Amino acid sequence: MYQALLTRKYLTSKILPLLAACAVMLCTLTVLVVWSIMGGFLTSLIESGRAHVGDVSIEWPNAGYAYYDELVSDLENRDEIKAAAATIESFAVVQYPDKRYRMLLLIGVEPKSYNRITGFQDSLWWRPLNEAGKKDRAGRDIRVVSLAPLLEVWIPEACNASIQRIDEMISLSSGWNNSIPDSLKDARQRLVTLAQDSTKLARQSRPDDPPAEALLAFRTQAGEVFNTVSTIVYSLDDAKTHAGNAFTLAQVWSQKRDDRPQLGNTMSDLGRALERLGSADVRRARLNDKLANGLSLTVEDPRSGARIPGILLGTEHSTYNQRERDGYYTPIEQVSIRQSDGSYADVRVPIAGYNVTLNLMPSGSGTSKLDSVMRSLPVANEFKTGIYEIDSGFGMVQLDTLQSLLNMQETEEIAPISDPYAVVVRPDGTTAFPEPTVTGRSPARVTNVIVRGADGVDLAKVKAACQSVYAEFARRHAGKVPREEQIKFVTWRDKKATLVAAVEKEIIMMLLIMGVISATVSFLILAIFWAIVREKTKDIGILRAMGASRRGVSAVWLGYALIIGLIGSLAGGVLAHVVVWNINEIHDWMGKTLGISVWSPEVYYISKIPNQIDSGRALLVVCAGMFFSVLGAMIPAVLAARMDPVKSLRFE
Repeated sequence: MYQALLTRKYLTSKILPLLAACAVMLCTLTVLVVWSIMGGFLTSLIESGRAHVGDVSIEWPNAGYAYYDELVSDLENRDEIKAAAATIESFAVVQYPDKRYRMLLLIGVEPKSYNRITGFQDSLWWRPLNEAGKKDRAGRDIRVVSLAPLLEVWIPEACNASIQRIDEMISLSSGWNNSIPDSLKDARQRLVTLAQDSTKLARQSRPDDPPAEALLAFRTQAGEVFNTVSTIVYSLDDAKTHAGNAFTLAQVWSQKRDDRPQLGNTMSDLGRALERLGSADVRRARLNDKLANGLSLTVEDPRSGARIPGILLGTEHSTYNQRERDGYYTPIEQVSIRQSDGSYADVRVPIAGYNVTLNLMPSGSGTSKLDSVMRSLPVANEFKTGIYEIDSGFGMVQLDTLQSLLNMQETEEIAPISDPYAVVVRPDGTTAFPEPTVTGRSPARVTNVIVRGADGVDLAKVKAACQSVYAEFARRHAGKVPREEQIKFVTWRDKKATLVAAVEKEIIMMLLIMGVISATVSFLILAIFWAIVREKTKDIGILRAMGASRRGVSAVWLGYALIIGLIGSLAGGVLAHVVVWNINEIHDWMGKTLGISVWSPEVYYISKIPNQIDSGRALLVVCAGMFFSVLGAMIPAVLAARMDPVKSLRFE
């Protein structure tokens, strides 16, 4: 009983133990944040590997192997395997409309079967969204087709920003003997009314978009307000007649002051919002078309109306997408292209609607390795996996399209002519050279068959099943497909082995360093408790004189340290959760306010900082904080337990 009473008394009456708890809290916070972010990075790498190549890839690069449909069927008949799909992988050089060239790992896929392995359809970027993102409250993302964020946030915000700048202009021009203040007040009132009506319309029609008639009336009103206000405000550009006050007024209109937006920019922002409001139906139809294009990897030919092959690119591969702070992309619809005479001309680049030219090296039979083929393909859509390595360096086309480009499609087998100079006499008496004889057909080929293991099946068992199936497949087609020992069976871990091993070692090294640093909390608690024990020598003597055992006295200090460790560790764990859950927002704020950008997608492969905490790791770190606290208090506890009661009572 006395242990609990003394622990509570010392905990609430001394400042030093609270400092010790703060030290434990900071150490727990640091270790858990570092472990969560680096561990999340490793998890993202592993998941990206599985998402892209499946669990196992059966590979024969360059030439490829035939009868792959049969192999896929055999694989899917195994209980260990959930799905399989044939693909082709080949490097290509992509030429963009502005004459830039970039390397690309091009993958030929059959969309439906490939989606069962990778779920790539979920990563298609250009698609209609009915809700704005968490950060994009105003619905500025061009994919947002719902009008609610536009009416409720974007238009009112743009109006209010313009109102603030107009208020400043009214203040500057209030002493002038002219009508400028009155015209500005009229413009201000129109914007106030527009903002109120926009919010009211959004709230009245929740959760659906406003009725067509109400929306048309609001658009008409908004257009009139915008034109009237723009006329009033732009007329102030001619304020040079107002002598000394002209430059001050022009500053408010055209210059950025005190980190506030220019009035010209706020009005332009309002104009963009109103333009977006009027194009909602067109954008919805266009984005639905883009989604359909991405799902099928085809595009409608504008001349014939037929579906033609297209290509799927990552959002980071081209430079035609400007990534915004809130995580969405704004397409850059105009680029400058250098002409033959050295001049530059602006060319429009619609959303994922331009053509790129592929340059590939075919590897089919009868083709020189030095030959190359070129093919212009329209961009069907773009994808975003969140893994920078994939989004910036991969592309997809239909399997049969890539087969034809690489001479891997089904072809006729022709017997060679024994005597090319021989002459054949036809039944009608005429002569001709002998015609080649078709002896059969050479089947189409692929370079990879990727496999997804059944849920809960160990990766080693999936790989063994693939080897077993291919061995039987190779025996059936002996001499027509590569032997089992020639084929590569590559798991997702094998493909990422070097990088994963490096990250794992880096995590261990950082945890060791952080652990050593955090272990200093034991020395801090040792010093604090040593001082407290020396200060409480008489209290210890009284306890011993009243019959307290040595074990009971030591339990006071160890329990005291345990409580401090518990408080500090729990506080550190809570703070770590807050930091990690909001780490991307914190990073964005640092970049915006301080100009500091720590996380680069080009370096870390993933576009967002991992923001999840593993509960097992959190529990382990909290327990470690408590352990180090008790460890630091052991020497002072032993010192207190071994004190002589008589000498303790005489201590001054």
